[in-house]
Amino acid sequence: MINKHRIIKNIPSIALTGLIGVSIGIGIGIAPTFADSPTADKVLYSNNFEKLPDGEPEGDIVVLVKGVLIKAVDGNRVLEFPAEPAEGYGVIFGPEGQNLLAVSARFMATSKGRRSPEFGLGLADTGGYKIMAMPAANELQLLKGEDVKATIPYTWKSGSWTFLKLQARQVADGKFVIEGKAWEKEEPREWMIKFEEQEEPAKGRASAWGSPYASTPIQVDDIAVAASSLSK
Repeated sequence: MINKHRIIKNIPSIALTGLIGVSIGIGIGIAPTFADSPTADKVLYSNNFEKLPDGEPEGDIVVLVKGVLIKAVDGNRVLEFPAEPAEGYGVIFGPEGQNLLAVSARFMATSKGRRSPEFGLGLADTGGYKIMAMPAANELQLLKGEDVKATIPYTWKSGSWTFLKLQARQVADGKFVIEGKAWEKEEPREWMIKFEEQEEPAKGRASAWGSPYASTPIQVDDIAVAASSLSK
């Protein structure tokens, strides 16, 4: 039985304050996942890897587990979590001194037999909030640390680019909402999954995660971080 939390437990939380001060995008333009909201002037970081050389990422992308590479796949440059080992990979990126943020990216992964990968995005460093696609359970999950806070049914399509977006924003009465969505072709206007947070989210960088339990690589592209939207 697949442990839904392995990707969180196998990568330890680390102190990141002051590690990297870069908060500007290296990629060309703005990632398409922020085409609707927030507006372009709120985008704080974007990277499509087209200007990065082959090999391990350097500079503003911090690799948490060795083996992550920048490479060209079918003419498109991506960040790749390799097929082995299966325990899990992660990277952090974007501005580090803010907390009400939205992060987006797209993922390409495949299943193999009955085995499926797990992948997702995070906010507030490695121990913060995450949206995780869990194909083996047919679920989309929101987590705080290692605790699952919300789940919805979600059918993932193997071999197709999957977009994910995670946001932390403030609402009335000093409360906060953590919300996420997933899609393949057209971004849904409404957030698909959310939970209410009583305490203010911690400041920290965004992250991307992947566990290749199917022994096939997981590719990530068009990572972007923006100020959170005020939309409901």
